[in-house]
Amino acid sequence: MVDDYNSDEAFHSGIDRRSILKSVAAAGAASLGLAGAPGTAAAQDGDEVWSFETDGAGVWGSPTIVDGTAYFGTYGGNYAWVDPKFYAVDVESGETEWEWEQPAESNIGSSPAVEDDVVYFGTHASNVFALDADSGEQIWSYGGGGRFISSPEVDGDTLYIGSDRIGLHAIDTSSGDELWVIDDFSPRPRARSSPVVVGDLVYFAVENDVHAAGTSSEEIEWSYETDGTIDSSPTVVAGTVYIGSDDGHLYALDAETGEESWSFEVGDEFGYASPTVVDGRVYFGNADGNVYAVDRFSGEEIWRYETEDEVESSPTVAGDVVYIGSKDENLYALDAESGEHLWSFDADGWVRSSPTVVDGVVYFGGTGDHLYAVDAGVEGSSRDSRVLHRTLGHHEGTVDDFEAVEEEGLPGFGLLAAGAALAGAGVLKVMHSGETVDQD
Repeated sequence: MVDDYNSDEAFHSGIDRRSILKSVAAAGAASLGLAGAPGTAAAQDGDEVWSFETDGAGVWGSPTIVDGTAYFGTYGGNYAWVDPKFYAVDVESGETEWEWEQPAESNIGSSPAVEDDVVYFGTHASNVFALDADSGEQIWSYGGGGRFISSPEVDGDTLYIGSDRIGLHAIDTSSGDELWVIDDFSPRPRARSSPVVVGDLVYFAVENDVHAAGTSSEEIEWSYETDGTIDSSPTVVAGTVYIGSDDGHLYALDAETGEESWSFEVGDEFGYASPTVVDGRVYFGNADGNVYAVDRFSGEEIWRYETEDEVESSPTVAGDVVYIGSKDENLYALDAESGEHLWSFDADGWVRSSPTVVDGVVYFGGTGDHLYAVDAGVEGSSRDSRVLHRTLGHHEGTVDDFEAVEEEGLPGFGLLAAGAALAGAGVLKVMHSGETVDQD
């Protein structure tokens, strides 16, 4: 259920909820192996560690960083002389581990998902591919019709992905066989937004509407209609779905019922810009050129930072820094608390790619022809809901590491007790897809 922002008297009688969340996150960071302690001052950095030059195609999607390798595809636009490929690059050296040339020579705007040594991604040639993560050898391909601009979500043995012509597809990860398709939408089943699975529901958008469907029943549980197209991808935290619409609003919806909790009006369309949540705040960009931070319980604006062009990149947070790209050809590092500009990095084109931080290095692409590795100025890795839900690029952490400290701590614990438990025991029991797992 949606949190009642005014129900917890303790937090409205002199105790700062954000400070407690940050303390809990700091206490658990070392044992979870995610990020440097939030609240510490960020170093002024932004120096290039390395850059990888493609064969002329831009990096529009977002890289995924797993087991010391950056995985990403390239996008050649409509230029016949550019051959989009999929790459695996060593994160230490920036050298090619392998590259894969797709049969159809089609653009790859989809950001990959990596699970159990397999890389999954979609292409504009109406295919989803599964490649061996170590060798790049093709395992299977799925041809479901329509361009797969959406990025895949892998949950157990099922991959979920949207098609811009034929709705939401569920695919068997072992065989590449179709399990089911939901395409009964009007006026057309256009799904460019990337889905997210929480428990037994998959959340996704088609045209102007946000939907929640049963992962096993294939039935739509609820729908919420906005007044604009939705290409933004949802993120789900503690019973609330956050998503942007081209009607110029960020929405917070009850994850069980689809009822609106609040909406926040911005100056322009969202496009592909998607929100992320951490420390009780929602961070996101917009085509009006601004990066925003709003309170996730009330929807009240906390700060905004203006870039010099549209923002279609989706942010990530590591330490106490927000990283996000802009079409003004910069990656920005902003103080998560105040929105203050810390540093920016000048790329070779628009930065539509959504960054991910791993071990103090931020990885992202430019629409010119480079993938970048830049010193993030903080220790640790991305710790926000977008990356931990594995949406639009990810690392090896999971949302299991996030939920307990973001909301109310461990089941059966208060917020402060949860922090002590995390710091002392080094073990976190959490729920993911209906299963309880241990994080050692």
